Amino acid sequence: MTFIENPGVRSRFFFRLFPIVKQTKNLGDILFMKNYYLTESTSSVGEFERSYQSLLPNATIICKSGSKKFKSEAHGIISDHFYIGSNLTKNLSSIELYNTSSCILSIPKSGNYQVTVDNQPPRDFSCKTGGLILPVDHVIYSAITDTVHDLIMIADMKKVLTILRIKYNITRLSENFIGLDLDNKKMDSIVKFIQSTIGTVQNFPELAESYLLKSNIQELTVLLLSDLIASAIGAKPIGHKTATLNLVERAEALIAKECHELFLIEDIANKLNTTPRTLQKSFKKYRDYSPIQFLRTRKLHRAHKLLMEQTPGNFTVKQAALKSGISDLNRFSKNYSKLFGELPNMTIKRSRI
Repeated sequence: MTFIENPGVRSRFFFRLFPIVKQTKNLGDILFMKNYYLTESTSSVGEFERSYQSLLPNATIICKSGSKKFKSEAHGIISDHFYIGSNLTKNLSSIELYNTSSCILSIPKSGNYQVTVDNQPPRDFSCKTGGLILPVDHVIYSAITDTVHDLIMIADMKKVLTILRIKYNITRLSENFIGLDLDNKKMDSIVKFIQSTIGTVQNFPELAESYLLKSNIQELTVLLLSDLIASAIGAKPIGHKTATLNLVERAEALIAKECHELFLIEDIANKLNTTPRTLQKSFKKYRDYSPIQFLRTRKLHRAHKLLMEQTPGNFTVKQAALKSGISDLNRFSKNYSKLFGELPNMTIKRSRI
């Protein structure tokens, strides 16, 4: 996995082992790598190190290679603080991470290495054992074999903790490492999920531009990681919903159904017989977005659906925006492009093909 610094060149979520550089649009809040572009492989340890620095922006990363020629190849789906895919390295001696705040799952598809977390004894990783690294002060991946082919998931720990709080009432973790036995059905499903994700976008390259696919895969990845953590520490799901969580879900259902008729948080609160303050606090507790952020996103999805499903002459961009409860057309185009990776008029053109 390689990022080469190049201001002004836009980045791609999915990268493949093709002999050309792939470029896509900057997707704003979804992708903060606008100063990098992706290549399919590298023989530079420095470039390899910068790729991980982009995925783990709060960490310090040091990569070392052996005396033989280094090489790395990777492909997967990537966004801000998130990666799912594989990484094949040859003659990489070690990766050393300091102060990582991410959740990192690694499973060797082939090859062996050791992982040392903080001052704990080193652990062997092989095709039968993997591990889940949670936020730590110091971790070292030390290669045992010259060639290592890893399956990897990297997710923002804040998102994982949000799910753990909602589903299991877990607010903090004392663990920083969870060993994974690959001889069980859960891990077999996760391995197949990673491989099928890569295979799906390889076999259907047009999906590489689909924000919906990428966001759904990221959400599912976070759910799987949170389930692994909960299972490892013996946590049980919350047996019943609290009144606060019930309010959040009722609000989301209302917004999804009537987003084109809602404009202010007061509109939502009044229909739910609550106050804007209570609604804000409820979302803050159980979601990583506000009611208004969710409303704006649902309006954009409604407009996208209208533009995708239309027949020639059915809707203009302005009409689709207005029918979705959006009046600021300049901001609409900007936010639409940020969410879906294309301008509204490009969606119309694609829908007519």
